[in-house]
Amino acid sequence: MKYTGILFDFNGTLIEDEECQVRAWDRIAYENFGIHVTAKDMAEKYSGKPNVLTIMTMSDGTYSPEQAEQLSQHKEEVYREEVLNMEGGAHLRKGAVEFFEVLKKNNIPFTIVSSSIKENMDFFVRTFHLDTWIDPKNLVYDNGTYKDKVQMYLDAADKLALKQPYLIIEDSFSGLKNALKTGADVIAIRIPALDDKYPQYPGIKDVIEDFTDIASYLQLK
Repeated sequence: MKYTGILFDFNGTLIEDEECQVRAWDRIAYENFGIHVTAKDMAEKYSGKPNVLTIMTMSDGTYSPEQAEQLSQHKEEVYREEVLNMEGGAHLRKGAVEFFEVLKKNNIPFTIVSSSIKENMDFFVRTFHLDTWIDPKNLVYDNGTYKDKVQMYLDAADKLALKQPYLIIEDSFSGLKNALKTGADVIAIRIPALDDKYPQYPGIKDVIEDFTDIASYLQLK
């Protein structure tokens, strides 16, 4: 199928940062709420949601929005340190750069839709040179006004003037559910902890490990 454009989630999708996220959230959760966060917790409960909402959930609603925002900023500082210390250096998921080049060659618009805060998006642009392929003004991120990613994806589609059918590529459980609500086609980046969940959502067109063969799958050259 010929898509009018592609919207990418970032964390866990374009970058294999699951361990970075788990370590950062586990540290924050334990230091502040006395609880631990596992990879399964991240995949099923927390990934794909705005930080402030996650922190409010962890605090059982005892944190004020201002307290949650302050802790969110600290969590992301910890997370950015983890990314810079990734084994083998900070890098995009296998095949991502090549896929970006194919999309540019085929004049297929694309951008990133992330639950990350602006400071993280600026960090990602610098670290991964995302402005090589994507105009930063078309990035959509957590600016404090979104309750979930449904409207984020719809806003990104508007920025690129996309009409259906367009494609969303996601990884987290909440992200996939929100992506499906937009009416777009959805491809999942595989998270082993979610293997039992994918069959419950027939709207997910495919589950892939990386971007190595996706251009051929989409019949792009």
